[in-house]
Amino acid sequence: MIKLIIFPGYYVPHVGGVEKYADDFAKYLSEDKNYEIYVFAPNIPKYKSFEIKYNNVKVYRYPAFDIRPNYPVPNLFTITFWRMFLKMYKIDFDIVMTKTRFFSNSLLGLIFAKFRIHKKKLIHVEHGSAFVNVESKITNKIAYLYDKTIGALIFKKSDCVVAISRAVYNFITENFIKDKSKIRLLPRGLEIEEI
Repeated sequence: MIKLIIFPGYYVPHVGGVEKYADDFAKYLSEDKNYEIYVFAPNIPKYKSFEIKYNNVKVYRYPAFDIRPNYPVPNLFTITFWRMFLKMYKIDFDIVMTKTRFFSNSLLGLIFAKFRIHKKKLIHVEHGSAFVNVESKITNKIAYLYDKTIGALIFKKSDCVVAISRAVYNFITENFIKDKSKIRLLPRGLEIEEI
């Protein structure tokens, strides 16, 4: 039995492409009885803090807030967050999966996988094909610095990086990873058997 925990930036019922991708992945992978799947995501919008979906996919939604629209961060000042995090930490996962470098949940997944005595395999699935670009120049600069430090660390510490499109693959190789053997291009739409 392979134990997998997924750290998406957001998860359903939050609406978006990354959320749908993560949910579809969990749904179809759960059909394989060789996997035990957990999802650890911010509870935005407020929803059930725990539920079981599909074929025994365990979803934990921790207390969080948006530091700015579409940038969730865990509420580290709540007992609930730490109880959930430590409960997950005690499980002997085989694989940790993070999604999209600029979400704080990817940093949380990196810490969960690599900053422990017995390191876990880390697969990072990248969805972004550009640096953050919003209306605020200050926000863009902070996001760029975050990408070039924390984002780069996520790529460096990952055992495997998955790009979901050719544009994402090109962005990663131009800005973060020169060793192309560490990156897999798996466009959305491939059959689960191939993945």
